[in-house]
Amino acid sequence: MEQAEALAAFEAEVRRTDVGPRLDRAALLIAAGEYPALDIERSLAVLDALATGIAALLPPSPTAAQIAEGIRRGLFTALGFRGNTEHYYDPRNSYLNDVLERRVGLPITLSVVYLEVARRLGLDAAGVAYPRHFLVKYHDGAGDWLVDPWHGGETVSMDRFRVRVREDGQVAENVADYHLAAVTTRQLLTRLLTNLKLVYLQQRDDPRALRILGYLLALSPWSFEDLRDRGALRARMGDLAGALADLEAYLAHAPEADAAQVRRLVEHLRAGRAFLDG
Repeated sequence: MEQAEALAAFEAEVRRTDVGPRLDRAALLIAAGEYPALDIERSLAVLDALATGIAALLPPSPTAAQIAEGIRRGLFTALGFRGNTEHYYDPRNSYLNDVLERRVGLPITLSVVYLEVARRLGLDAAGVAYPRHFLVKYHDGAGDWLVDPWHGGETVSMDRFRVRVREDGQVAENVADYHLAAVTTRQLLTRLLTNLKLVYLQQRDDPRALRILGYLLALSPWSFEDLRDRGALRARMGDLAGALADLEAYLAHAPEADAAQVRRLVEHLRAGRAFLDG
């Protein structure tokens, strides 16, 4: 699948109005931009097989807690899925196909694997964009439970987690519940793509950062920060027309505090384009 085809398919997926985007397919379409030969159906079949293997070990009519424990034991104990603490900023940690193959990833991609296996097993789980790292939560008759895929699928009650919040003091207790709210699929994908964007910008890998910005803007066309960043990248890569289109659109909506610097860049680009056209 060519990059343009993968991006178009991703845009169509995240703009579905019938049932909303499928997390697994959308994440794999992001990966298809990096891996043109990626067989998306094969990766989906891997997720199916993970769920099937875990289902075989569950009792009849399992409870939510039993499903969650089965996923923990299946993914993290038996198969060894884990956080990549040695090479945290390796971009492969953010591509679902790589995580399924290598069984290492970031908190958010390990959470994607957990969520997609959970969905296949009938466990109603959701992602949680906790500031320290991404988590998963599910509900059973006894209340809400948090799962930490970064730490081997450790599961704690919401009440116990709030105690930890008070003890470690890294997140203010009065905003903890806000950070523990379930995120939408679109919000999860935005965080996943933002991670990739930051990695590629730090690596000065402009073509890949530009590609990821295309995905972010397909997901949120009026993300003006991403529009500005894509314009700046296009300028650095010599695409004056594309840079001007992005930056002029950004200036139409930019906060005044940020507008002056961008306006100077636009003036510089206009002068360069006039020189080339002349």
